Amino acid sequence: MRLFPKSEDFFQYFDASANYILEASELLHQMVTHANRSAELAKRIKELEHKADGVTHETMGKLDTTFITPFDREDIHHLICRLDDVIDNIDVAASRIVLYEIEAPSRELESLTTLLLKAAAATKSAVSKIKNMRLSHETMQEIIDINRFEDEADQVHRSLIANLFKNEKDPIRVIKLKDVYEHVENALDRCEDVANVLEGVIVKNA
Repeated sequence: MRLFPKSEDFFQYFDASANYILEASELLHQMVTHANRSAELAKRIKELEHKADGVTHETMGKLDTTFITPFDREDIHHLICRLDDVIDNIDVAASRIVLYEIEAPSRELESLTTLLLKAAAATKSAVSKIKNMRLSHETMQEIIDINRFEDEADQVHRSLIANLFKNEKDPIRVIKLKDVYEHVENALDRCEDVANVLEGVIVKNA
């Protein structure tokens, strides 16, 4: 199998964005397990989200000025945007925890952030390998893992929502937790979107 020809400059941006996603996922998980540090951790996630935005904008600028790209321009655009979508949803979830003053996030939320952390790690690893088509088999396995984590998260999310409406007596807390759950689930959905873009790149370039 061949490697991508010529310019590999874009891969540094994909790697940077994926690294920010993993770091933000780790911080969000800490927010859920260490609620007394929520404000501090949410601020750090916001800083990472701003850095990721900068990477996205820089990628778009380079895309406009680069004649030869390592793979389809449309795929480069989709990949960096889907990566940005992941960290955007992590940031919103973190911000909501602080905004809603959720001092004791439900232990069930920890199961979702654990799955997000696994998906983020697999995303980072898959993104780091996409520059080398010789590693396409390993990349495809990580894509399968991301899809599996997202499927598990769908099931957990449905269970969390059902339990929330069944067992939580405070309707305001129901609304707050439901909103946080959905943004964590959205982040996992966007990881699956990244996986789908990567799979398309492999199919086109293998």
